[in-house]
Amino acid sequence: MFRTLALSLLVTATLVVSCPAQDSRPSSRPTSRATTRQTPFPRKWVDEMATPIKVGKGGTWAEYGSPVQLKAQTSLKAVANAPEKFAGKTLLLRGNIQSICTKKGCWLRMRDNGEEIFVKFKDYAFFAPRHLAGYDVLLEGVVSFDLVKEAERRHMAEDAGKSREEIAAIVGDKKELRMMARAMRIIEPPQPRAAQIVTIGDHDNTKTMIPLEKVVENPDKFAGRMIDVGGQIVSVKAREFVVESQGRRLKVQFTNPLPDLKLVVQLKNAKRTTFFRGHGKLKMVDGKPVLAVKTAAVIH
Repeated sequence: MFRTLALSLLVTATLVVSCPAQDSRPSSRPTSRATTRQTPFPRKWVDEMATPIKVGKGGTWAEYGSPVQLKAQTSLKAVANAPEKFAGKTLLLRGNIQSICTKKGCWLRMRDNGEEIFVKFKDYAFFAPRHLAGYDVLLEGVVSFDLVKEAERRHMAEDAGKSREEIAAIVGDKKELRMMARAMRIIEPPQPRAAQIVTIGDHDNTKTMIPLEKVVENPDKFAGRMIDVGGQIVSVKAREFVVESQGRRLKVQFTNPLPDLKLVVQLKNAKRTTFFRGHGKLKMVDGKPVLAVKTAAVIH
C-alpha cells in the first residue's frame, strides 16, 4: 500500500515539473479563431438577413434566390389589364421597389407604369435587403390574382412600418396582383441626371409668384387676373397638368403654344419629382379654379 501511494506521489510531481504554470501576462495573439467570415459581396447588397448569390460586374446589380433564367420580360401593365390571363404563369417582370418588409425583407411591393404587384419569395428561401427600396428589380416567378383579407392587409402594413392611423384606415378585403418569386435581380439606380428646364412660351421667372394654396383657398379674389403660380406636377395630359402645393391642387390648361408632346411623355413616365411654374389668367370652370396658361417653365 505504501509503495502504491509513493508511486502516485512520484507521478504527480513529474507532471507538475513537466507542465509549467500558465503565463498570466496578456498576449497580443488571439486565443480563438473568428467564427464569422467576411462576405465577398459589396455591403450595399448585403443585409443581416439577405445575401446575394451573385453580384454583377462593377457591382451594379445582385441576384438573390436563384439565377434569373427567362429572357423575355412581360410588362406589369399587361398583367394588370388581364390578370386572369396570366394567373398561374411564370413571368419575368421589371419595376421599382416601392416598399420592403422592415422586419425580415420577406416581401416587397413593386410598381411600374402606375401598376403594383405584391411579391413573396418561394419556400421562404431568400429575402430582399431591407434598405433597397427605390431600386429597380427584375422578378421571376408565378403570378396570381388573389383576394387578400383585411387582417393580412393590416399585417403587411404593420410590417412595412405604417403608422397606426394608416393601418386603421385599411378596411375590407381586396383583390390584388401577387407573385411567388423564385429569382430576383436588384439593379442599382443610375446616377441622377441634372435637372432639365423646359420653357413653354417666353416665360419670365422674375415675376412675383402667388402661393398656389392661397389661390385655391380664395379663388374669387384672383379670378380674371393674370398671375404666376407654381407647384409639383401630379398628373399630365397633352393640354393639361394638375399641380399641387401644401396639399392643394390646381388644374392648369394650356392655350397657345401647346406643350411639346415629347415633354408630356417624359413627364408621364418620370420617376422623379417634377415642378411647374406658369403665368396665365385664373378662371372659374364649374365652380372650380383653372389657370389658363400663356407661358410656363417645367423642371424635371
